Amino acid sequence: MAYGWPADLSNEEILRRLVALNAERAEEESRGIIRWLRPEFQNPAGTATAQGALALPADTKPPKLKAPKKTAFPRAPAEQARAARAVEDDLFAA
Repeated sequence: MAYGWPADLSNEEILRRLVALNAERAEEESRGIIRWLRPEFQNPAGTATAQGALALPADTKPPKLKAPKKTAFPRAPAEQARAARAVEDDLFAA
């Protein structure tokens, strides 16, 4: 899985780890360390910054994802809100 994390992490653990990574990255950036993913586009001026390695282990494979179920999006605003909430609930169901 991404970042070398186990595939069976709970949503709460994934979120906790992402928040920790974000805090770590913000701290690095405050010290002038910026990890460009595509420096030729993100930093075309080539200003001096540190570029850290973001490589995943060689045996890392992307997860197999199921095709999402397609449904018609409701026209009424209240129904749209309910539909959006249902998607959110599905994404973060434990």
